[in-house]
Amino acid sequence: MTKFQANNALRSGTTLLVHGGKDAAGRLAWYFVFVSSPKLKAFRKACESGAVSLEQFANVLTSGFGEMPPQRVIERMKKVYDYQAT
Repeated sequence: MTKFQANNALRSGTTLLVHGGKDAAGRLAWYFVFVSSPKLKAFRKACESGAVSLEQFANVLTSGFGEMPPQRVIERMKKVYDYQAT
């Protein structure tokens, strides 16, 4: 997803979230994802119930390994996409 597409997504009622969990290989991973408003409730419910297929609910903007994204990635998300940690 390009920066232009991402900015348009934010303007069209899409929410930017950070999601943590394990990837398909069982490694700790984090993902910044865009979730459209109509899918947000179902996405949150799926996250509570266990394994989530991110592609079913969201567009992955960036991802990496570990428990939490590095501070430099969080700062970039704040600067470029006005990400607000909740």
